[in-house]
Amino acid sequence: MRGWLGAFLLVAFSTPTALAQEQSPQDAEQALKDALARHDKAEFQQLLSADAVFFLPKKAQGPEAIANEWLPFLMANGPTMVLTTEASSQTGDLGFTSGTFAISGQTDNGLATVPAGNYSIVWRLTRGSWKIISLNGSGNGKVRLVPQAGVGRFRFGMTRDEVIAVPDCSPYSNVPQTGGIECPNYTFEGRRMNISFIFGSDRLRRIHLWFYEGESESEAREAASAVIDFLQRVAGGVVLPGQPGEEVTPTVVMQMMNSINPATLASFHLNTPSNTQPVVWFAKMARYPPRGYFVFLFAEPRNDMAAGR
Repeated sequence: MRGWLGAFLLVAFSTPTALAQEQSPQDAEQALKDALARHDKAEFQQLLSADAVFFLPKKAQGPEAIANEWLPFLMANGPTMVLTTEASSQTGDLGFTSGTFAISGQTDNGLATVPAGNYSIVWRLTRGSWKIISLNGSGNGKVRLVPQAGVGRFRFGMTRDEVIAVPDCSPYSNVPQTGGIECPNYTFEGRRMNISFIFGSDRLRRIHLWFYEGESESEAREAASAVIDFLQRVAGGVVLPGQPGEEVTPTVVMQMMNSINPATLASFHLNTPSNTQPVVWFAKMARYPPRGYFVFLFAEPRNDMAAGR
């Protein structure tokens, strides 16, 4: 035991130069490659210094902001960033690596690994470990991945653990009725609301935004107006099922909700025109005494549109 402790103390109090000889910038870059290959967000963040700055794909500073910017490459089912080191050097406590990167993922032409650009990294030896202090680079314009659709930082295809790791809402809780997750404090379009997540095969498949639930007709009308405005701005319009030529206004929506038989739970959808956007938006309006009015907005990935509507 004493010999083991002595060896530990020898390493613990070695100079940075000696440690640098044991672990090189190339070793740290290999750890980065491994983290990206495994889509391991925690390990990726461990390789970043507290003041790290990335300029690829755009400027982000600090481990959390950088990880959020690189989130598509850190999700379990996302594309993979593949680094190929071409040069490596070290000057004291600074290391420099550079090379090319490719992206392996779902492109317009199917699954492929395509050369995408060049990168350069500056490393700093900190307490015996190499940490990234800056990453720069440029794309070659040859890759266009199919967009990873979602709402805010919630991406379709996320696992439950990945959803609850998003810091934009808390607290998250399980919903036994749906097998999903919900959170009461999400901010969407400047409004605080409940957000729910529905999963299929343990992957996020539908996002449910609760614009309004209550007895106030005026508040329900205001929420319906906000939903209609959003759908018109983002999805290109609003369509009433079975009434394609009808102009959809808050007045029309409220008239329809107020005409619902108050003795039964009834609802209707507001759909959006067919397009090529990666997210399909639609709304659901309902009225059910004594709980009153319901105004919901939903988002689904386009390739899941056959389910649940």
